[in-house]
Amino acid sequence: MMKLDWRSPYAKRVLLTAVVATVSIACLLLVFRMLEDSGNILIQLSKFGALVGNVLTPFLLAMLLGYMLLPIVRFFERRLFGLFLRGERWTGLRRGLSVLLTYLLLVLGLIWLLGSLWPVLWANVQEFWTNAPHYIDTAQEYLSEFSKNNPLLNQPSVSKAIQSALDSLELEISVLASEVLQRTVDLIKQLTNSVTNAFITLVGSIYCLLDGPRMLRSLQRLTQALFGQRRCDRLVDLSRLFERIFGVYVRSRLLESTVVFALVYISFLFFRIPYSALFALVNGITNLVPYFGPIVGCVLTMAVLVLIDPMQALYAGVLITIVQQIDGYILGPKFMGENLHLRPLYVMLSVTAGGAFFGVPGMLLTVPFVAFFGALLSRFIQRRLSNVAATGVKQP
Repeated sequence: MMKLDWRSPYAKRVLLTAVVATVSIACLLLVFRMLEDSGNILIQLSKFGALVGNVLTPFLLAMLLGYMLLPIVRFFERRLFGLFLRGERWTGLRRGLSVLLTYLLLVLGLIWLLGSLWPVLWANVQEFWTNAPHYIDTAQEYLSEFSKNNPLLNQPSVSKAIQSALDSLELEISVLASEVLQRTVDLIKQLTNSVTNAFITLVGSIYCLLDGPRMLRSLQRLTQALFGQRRCDRLVDLSRLFERIFGVYVRSRLLESTVVFALVYISFLFFRIPYSALFALVNGITNLVPYFGPIVGCVLTMAVLVLIDPMQALYAGVLITIVQQIDGYILGPKFMGENLHLRPLYVMLSVTAGGAFFGVPGMLLTVPFVAFFGALLSRFIQRRLSNVAATGVKQP
């Protein structure tokens, strides 16, 4: 009887085929069992996807938070602790102290924000919702007075349409207020889960900052083992290009919006414009969207203030315009520099297309992706032109 040599390539292929076939049959049986139990595999897949999303969300937020805090950690590591903790043996201690100082400043900033700014903002929101019916009545009075002096608007059909629109607006505001209250109650019910996720995000971001360099080296070694040194170098180069564009864009937009919020809030307080914290928050959030966001924030602010005091609406428009000029000519070039290399028209097209296909997240994040692919296209064109020039030189 012939003895089978398990070390031969033939035996290894047979064993691998048997294992793959067994695993495939087991997966098919599992799928058929799920179909028999549920009757609809899509429902089970959606539930499984929601479960995976709930599990992975804190970890993804942890990586995002660590990524956003990485420049601060590097600054402390090189400019502060690197002055007296030099050498390779102190690398871990420098990184640990830098992470500790960064999170200490973060916690102190959150305490200040919750202790000083949050009560003012919450009071502005409550006062605004309380006075919203009065503002709607004021708008109706303005429209009625304007329609009396305008023959076109004084037509019964036009007046009826305007009154219907105002009634619908008042109904939508009341429905929105009830939805906000209901969501607040739901948020309180989910407080335990939110605290747990926040804790996981915080701890996970700390570990990402502490072990980030080691994980990147391991990932680079894995890429090199799978694809070879040449392709690994190309992938590393592309990842660095994407990180530079995406990181600079996201961090600069957040910093610019924070500065815009602070400038609008301080200037509104100085001129005693009502709801200063609320309007500053609106302009800070809308400033995240390039070009269109600042216009939307300014129009919303002036539209509400016109119902309170037209002169204050004019002051607010002038102040927001000044702040936006500071942002466009000083803050933007300082924070973002020339890393995007995108013309304003391309940025506006990117924001419009991103909003049309992906909503608000698309408006916020489409620009760095377009800038990345634009940089790749620029590299390709430059390389092709260099090859053509080299070929032309060689020809007699």
